[in-house]
Amino acid sequence: MFYIPGWLYNITQHSPAWVVPARNEGDSLRGAVASLLALDTACEYEVLVVDGD
Repeated sequence: MFYIPGWLYNITQHSPAWVVPARNEGDSLRGAVASLLALDTACEYEVLVVDGD
């Protein structure tokens, strides 16, 4: 049996997030976000688009 430290266990309870840096990336942003939203996964996740301005 494996021991999981409390701090690590709490991290695994949160949903993952994808951060998409998007400064001056308007042409490719739609495809990048669409591909992330099309992921076939059972867990909930969030997509954060960050504009550097």
